[in-house]
Formats: sequence, structure tokens, C-alpha cells
Amino acid sequence: MKKLVLIAPLGAMLFAASSSMGQSPIDGTWKIDMNKVGFAKRPDVYVLKDGMYSCKTFTPPYTVKADGSDQAVTGILISIRLRSR
Repeated sequence: MKKLVLIAPLGAMLFAASSSMGQSPIDGTWKIDMNKVGFAKRPDVYVLKDGMYSCKTFTPPYTVKADGSDQAVTGILISIRLRSR
């Protein structure tokens, strides 16, 4: 009897959870209007030359050593570390 008392509520919770996972606003077929898509106006410029990696289109542009070790990037609002080879 105790097993039935424990199993019945568990079964009810599983049934309720599965039935509530029906359609959501994200489900369905998405169609993209290519006239409204905003692409970059200019191409990204990455340079790997003389053991240095540079990104000229990042704001602000940065250059780090391409030696495979972590490199700190300064002058930006977030803290990132890059590793390039």
C-alpha cells in the first residue's frame, strides 16, 4: 500500500509535466525574411603575420602573440584571453 501511495503522485507529476510540454512559441517552422537581415557592412580582417595575430575590425583593434599561450587583451570593456597558434 505504501508503494502505491508513493508511485501514484509520481505518475501524476510525470503525466502533468509531459502534457504541459506541448506547443510553445518557439516550436514550429521559422521563415527568415532576408530583406530584414542585417549583415556586416565590411568583411572581418584577421592577420597572422610575423608570429602575431591581429583583428583589425574588432573595436578596439588588438594584436597578440601567436605562440600558443594565453594572451590578455586590454583596452576593452570585458576581460578576454586569447590563445592562438
